[in-house]
Amino acid sequence: MIKEVIAVVILLLLLAGSIVNVLYFEGLVNELLGHIDKAMEYAVKSEYESAVEELEYAIEKWSRGDRYTHIFIRHSEIGVVSEAFYDYLSDLCDENNKSAKGSYEKLRWSLTSILTMEHVTMGSVF
Repeated sequence: MIKEVIAVVILLLLLAGSIVNVLYFEGLVNELLGHIDKAMEYAVKSEYESAVEELEYAIEKWSRGDRYTHIFIRHSEIGVVSEAFYDYLSDLCDENNKSAKGSYEKLRWSLTSILTMEHVTMGSVF
């Protein structure tokens, strides 16, 4: 009976850890999305210096989270998001391509895609 109780406790701890993990990552992604959206708002208003500053802050935030992301997120996904950040930054800094709409959408999609994959669903459990 004690083995069964220990097994249930371990399963509950794993479930609680998964929930905390998803909530933390969701908060991180939502914060990053807020910054990249703000950067796009600045770009639309032709305030490119402010757009770059906002995006650089988001890149710094993403980089500071590497202890977490390198443990809980697949490395290929980290690479895709990091590349998308720098594509967006490059487009914002390019004198001839100030819209950056495509790279903005790529970055948003990359972040929301990872978040969707991290959510626990009945399909991912069974």
